[in-house]
Amino acid sequence: MNDYYDDNRDERREEPERVQIPIPETPRTEPRPGGGFDTTALIFGILSVFASSCAPPVSLILSIVAFVFVRRYHAAGGERSGASVAAALLAGLGILFSILAVMLVVYAFVTKDPNSIYGYLYQIEA
Repeated sequence: MNDYYDDNRDERREEPERVQIPIPETPRTEPRPGGGFDTTALIFGILSVFASSCAPPVSLILSIVAFVFVRRYHAAGGERSGASVAAALLAGLGILFSILAVMLVVYAFVTKDPNSIYGYLYQIEA
């Protein structure tokens, strides 16, 4: 049987009074200035440092992209945060390390030093 009817009668029972519970409104958060470009730049900066020893051209491209995202972050109104500063530093280190890696390879092939790490590559090639 239905809850609104008594077992033996066809009369309808009274509905219980409904209570409205106020639901607090959740505060609206505004997007942070810069739009998250600092985090993206940090990721590209980290990748550029990791790629600097094995793929220097890729590292240079990743460093440039990191610098572009840092500039976009500051242009969009972002403050100087730890992530944006770290991204710029890591991108600079990625460029520096990739230049050093290229210089070491060129030095090894020019001097043909068999005792250097890259000298073994010359011996394999010759």
